[in-house]
Amino acid sequence: MEKQIETSITDGIGHICLNNPKRRNCLSQVLIEQLIQQLSEWESDERVKMIVLSGKGKSFCSGGDIHAMQELESQADISAYMEAASRLPKVIMELDKMVVAAVHGHAAGAGFSLALAADFIVAEVSAVFSISFQQIGLIPDLGLMKLLTERISVPLAKQWILEGKAWTAREADDLGIINILTEDNAKEAAHYWAVQLASGPLSTHKYVKYMLNHVSAEMGDYLLKESEFQQALLQTKDHKEGVQAFLEKRNPVFSGQ
Repeated sequence: MEKQIETSITDGIGHICLNNPKRRNCLSQVLIEQLIQQLSEWESDERVKMIVLSGKGKSFCSGGDIHAMQELESQADISAYMEAASRLPKVIMELDKMVVAAVHGHAAGAGFSLALAADFIVAEVSAVFSISFQQIGLIPDLGLMKLLTERISVPLAKQWILEGKAWTAREADDLGIINILTEDNAKEAAHYWAVQLASGPLSTHKYVKYMLNHVSAEMGDYLLKESEFQQALLQTKDHKEGVQAFLEKRNPVFSGQ
């Protein structure tokens, strides 16, 4: 099977680069399967502290595989394709480790969904975000509408989707969609930022991610889960090191344990 992702681990950061530049890294079924498999493998890999997603060539990701979708003939085929594709944002969001999307060129349609599913977005100023489903008579998928309205208002999301316009990285940054805007080389900027974040107490990352991804939970349930996580963290080496460093007036050295 053709390899449609490139992977590497540097400074504790796992890099996954979408590698189908001739088709602007569209989300083919093969690419989706390989991406999910790699994310799942790195879930338990202690060498990987955080993950950076990027794209090879001129764009981050051009969206769904239009050619493959044209070949879907039966309802069963369509259902199987959508079910497989929809697993991707779910896997990213349920991953214990933080994921950074490093966006350059275009993040279009489902490619924008992929970026939004990540915990953070680092984008080059020349990057463009677009939702063009209206042009092909479809609605945004891979959770895009839900993920987008966690960042901007519902009326604005409706406008953006129905107009089908492209937004520059600066416009997206003004709306609070982007975490870091960089002049060039989003992948490099994402790497160095991830290294900085990973130097903190890694034991907190999965709990922070879970709690913030479930803020819509009923308050009583939310507080119970928060208490459960805090009790676990109070017993970690990182917590003890943080307290000791505070008392000794020095910078803590966290181990991720």
